[in-house]
Order: sequence, then C-alpha cells, then structure tokens
Amino acid sequence: MRLLPGNDKIRRVYARLLVNLGVEVQTRLLEFTRPASDYAIEAVMTLLKEPYQDEEAVTAYYADPAFILNNLGEGVYGWMKRQDRRGGFIHVPGSAGRTCYLSVFVDSEINRDPSRRATLELPTAASCQTCSST
Repeated sequence: MRLLPGNDKIRRVYARLLVNLGVEVQTRLLEFTRPASDYAIEAVMTLLKEPYQDEEAVTAYYADPAFILNNLGEGVYGWMKRQDRRGGFIHVPGSAGRTCYLSVFVDSEINRDPSRRATLELPTAASCQTCSST
C-alpha cells in the first residue's frame, strides 16, 4: 500500500497501524462540528394552494390535529408532492408569493400510537427515530 496524499482510507489505515505501535497521532477528528444543514429535515410533502380554493377551509383541514397524510400524499385538496433536501435546502418549485402547505413524516412512539396523535404532544429526541438518528 502506498500513502496517496488524497486517499483518506489509506491515511486512516496507516494512522491506525501507527497508533497500535504507540505513536501519538494528532487529529482534528474530535474537533469536527457538523454544519446546521446536517440536522435539517430530509424531505417534506408540499401542496400549493390554488387561487380558487378557500384558504380558511384548506388551512383548517391541514391544521386539524387529527389530520393524517397517507403515504401517497393524497388529501381532500390535492396530492402532496415530495420535495427532497438538496445542498442543505428544500426548494419548492413555483411557491414564490403563494401559500404552500407542508407536511413531514416523523417516526416516533407518539405517532405509532393513534390515540396519542391528536394530543398535540411533540416527540422528544428519545422517542423519535428521525430526531435522534441525525
């Protein structure tokens, strides 16, 4: 194996070998701080409000604590579309100056129990797979 300057894997192998031989290796590994974008939501489901729709009715529908979006994104007011995070941001095409309804899936103990969904209790990091895995 040759030590290639741009190959992180080779560098880690040599560093491990040297540490096992008792050599002190200086590293910034434990000084690394993740950027805020690493903790962002990966994707959301979005639906743009159409001009002909009653804004109060649509808002009441999506703000209802009993509202549950099925896995297809189907709702009374249309089909929500998945928007993925790219480069740390979620971009919703065509949303400039328009009302956009967003929904996100959170995997938690609270959400698995249908009787607790409408309590407005928010998941904690301990009960939330999505929250604690980042």
